Amino acid sequence: MTVARGLALALLLTVSAAAGAEEKCRVDLLDVGAVGDGKADDGAAIARALATGCAVTGANRAYRITRAIVLPENAALGDATILATLADDARLAIVAENVAHIALTNIRLDRGADPAHGLAPGVDPHPVQLNSGGVYLSHVENATLTDVEVFGDGVGSGIKLIESAHVRLIRPHVHHMRWASPVQPENEVLFGIWAVASRDVTIDSPRVHDLTPVAILAQGGRADGRRNNMSDGIGSSGAQDLTIVNAEVYNVGEGLDFSGKFTTRNFTLDGALLHDIDSFCFKTMHADGGVIRRSIAERCGLGGFLLAGRVRNVALVDNEARDIGANGAWPENKHTGFSLEYAFETVPTRISIAGCRSIDAQPTPTTTAGFLNELRNDLPPQEIDFHDNAAQGFTRAATIGFDARP
Repeated sequence: MTVARGLALALLLTVSAAAGAEEKCRVDLLDVGAVGDGKADDGAAIARALATGCAVTGANRAYRITRAIVLPENAALGDATILATLADDARLAIVAENVAHIALTNIRLDRGADPAHGLAPGVDPHPVQLNSGGVYLSHVENATLTDVEVFGDGVGSGIKLIESAHVRLIRPHVHHMRWASPVQPENEVLFGIWAVASRDVTIDSPRVHDLTPVAILAQGGRADGRRNNMSDGIGSSGAQDLTIVNAEVYNVGEGLDFSGKFTTRNFTLDGALLHDIDSFCFKTMHADGGVIRRSIAERCGLGGFLLAGRVRNVALVDNEARDIGANGAWPENKHTGFSLEYAFETVPTRISIAGCRSIDAQPTPTTTAGFLNELRNDLPPQEIDFHDNAAQGFTRAATIGFDARP
């Protein structure tokens, strides 16, 4: 740093402090030794800037890192492209743990171009990805991420929240992430955005697309490029008071999946467009309290909106499923626009479906049923409210099971 830059930085900090506590000082990364050419390792300079306690700006330059950026208390980082060239066993690029008041603004995070990054040979990717991510917030209070974009290959999630509270994701964009391993996992391993045991989370206008698990072939280490249901656009396991508005999710294994180990409570999905999904556009198997409204599921391989098993107190209002089964990925399975199904020896209860539409307008319809309710005589009453819905163009029937009584 030149003498002139040093004097300018000192003056900036002095003037900012005198302006009052409500106005945070600002530091340009170049003023603490960063190069900003996307080639030099600027990780140490970013750490120095964050340690000042000031808001850090990258002034829309590119910064390469070889180790994770660790956000301290009250950290604010903005206007930067981060190029992560991490060690083979590193799986995190931007990390905040056990801190409060975090702000990321206008950040582009490139995770790299190696779909096997973060995995040793033969390692099961499912347990590995649990503590992986591009942006990783664990036990964080009060965080706002605005216009954060994550892309690039490797194990783990684009943005992951663990036991965090009062989090706002505004226009997050997660896309073009590939994962690869010689081991086939039993569960999803690649998430665009994943909220685990977190509360008061708002995801406003997210775009998540092109998440592609690929298999590494034994000979030559090549990838076959085949997508499957091992990726989720947006997932929840145990989130509470989760709100997702105006989401667009496409070209992933499953669109939105609230089927983790823990119960998702009091969720709202409003104005979502979920399309060109390999499996289910929306799926929940473990939820209590929620509403899905004004959302569209289009060209989903298996189903539009699936509620299965331990789901209760959920309302679907003014939603539409279109051309389910259109991609032909699951020809042997039933395809449904809206379905209530068995799982964990039970079926959903206290469900309302009102003003919804299920339409198959393909020249050769592939949707088995517009609305399906799986019932069993030995189950208690399900308390299903089903009215003012419409369906057309199916291979079996428009509506199955909603007029039955256990």
